[in-house]
Amino acid sequence: ATARVVNDLGLTAFDASAAFGDVPEKEARGYGDAVFSAMMYIKVVSVHLVTQLGYNVLFQDVDVVWFEDPVKWIMSGSADGDAGGFDAYFTDDGARSARYAPWSANSGLYYLRAGPRTQYLITSLLYAGDNILSSHSHQQALTSVLAEHSSLYGLSIKIVSREDFPGGKSYHHDKPYMKKWMEGELEPRAFHMCWTLNKDDKILYLQQLGLWFLGVDAKDLVRDGAGEGTCLSEATVECWYR
Repeated sequence: ATARVVNDLGLTAFDASAAFGDVPEKEARGYGDAVFSAMMYIKVVSVHLVTQLGYNVLFQDVDVVWFEDPVKWIMSGSADGDAGGFDAYFTDDGARSARYAPWSANSGLYYLRAGPRTQYLITSLLYAGDNILSSHSHQQALTSVLAEHSSLYGLSIKIVSREDFPGGKSYHHDKPYMKKWMEGELEPRAFHMCWTLNKDDKILYLQQLGLWFLGVDAKDLVRDGAGEGTCLSEATVECWYR
């Protein structure tokens, strides 16, 4: 159903459901539940398939909204002054706990340059499936693999700033940042509605921010396909929280 929807929106999508086996059809009800953990492993498999073909990869979760093309921004040198000179670019999750140290890399929006180091990185993450399932976290497993590969194999990693790529940490815990953004003092490149319990809450927050661009209910979109009036030129704004 998802591939059909994406194709209807005018994008190219590949239905690889046969390669993944049993995939949860319903969304996770909360962070770390069984559905969430199963989908985390699929996130690795999808990136592995593309990196092994020798392509650069921009991976993002579905709850990311662009304000400009992240790849063009990276390749312009805006991220590091070196026009895409790092192997891997990750957004800053915001968590500073030991389980995500030292990188605090968020696994919901990242860019990998094609090459043997990034191919080996994702292959190693694929082989760390037991870590993903036991920790209920794709991001925790990724953190350990990043630390190993940067130390042993020279993988170069860039964490882009939360000012340019804010997420749920900024939304829920950084009121000064959000105020500056809403008043037009800051111009982020993309926004990730992470750090949020489930899909229902994410939709409410995105509508509150004026970042919801679907003209139909999300459940209807998946069930019935895209159809007319799905993508809006202007966001739907709903004031759920005052």
